[in-house]
Order: sequence, then structure tokens, then C-alpha cells
Amino acid sequence: MKAANSEAENTTFGAMTITSPHSLFTAVPLDRSKHPFSYADKLILWGSCFSANISAKLALDQYQVSSSPYGIVYNPLVLALQIERLIENNLFHAEELIFSGDLYHSPW
Repeated sequence: MKAANSEAENTTFGAMTITSPHSLFTAVPLDRSKHPFSYADKLILWGSCFSANISAKLALDQYQVSSSPYGIVYNPLVLALQIERLIENNLFHAEELIFSGDLYHSPW
């Protein structure tokens, strides 16, 4: 990798080399995935706004992708409870929901 600025210094952490202080990017070496996916695969991405953005990008690229029906979630325990609820086919009932700002929200 050639640094954006010839005066930049390289710092190595294990297999990763960071060029600083004037580089516009950091090169991170990646190995090929042990679990590649293709257009024939159905993907589901749950979690933070990062997963929502990746899901949207994959959908634009014509992958078969679904996002969480519960929206963006940051708490892994809540995520596990949501998955468990779907597996058990335990849907929300109106009396469980909170109405605020003209929208219904789950208690999670």
C-alpha cells in the first residue's frame, strides 16, 4: 500500500498496518469468508443501524434480504427475545403496545 502522503509513517498491529498521520484511509487485510453467500441465498440482517444500512445496500444489489420486523435494535438481549418471540409465533397484541406520537411502539 502506498501512503497518500510520502511523509506518512506506518504502524503495524499484528497483521494490520496503519498509515498515519496523513493517510485518507486505513487498509485492513481481509481473508475470504468461510461462509460466502450468493444471489440464490436468502439473507436476514438484524441489529443496529449498521445492519439496516447493509441490508438496504444488499437489496439495491438485488440480493434477497430481509430486515428485522422490529426495526433497529442495539441491545443483544432484546434482539434474542424478539427472535424467540417470532420462533414461538407469539405476536404482539394491541394491549401490549404503547401509543405515543401517533405511533404504536413495543415495550422493548
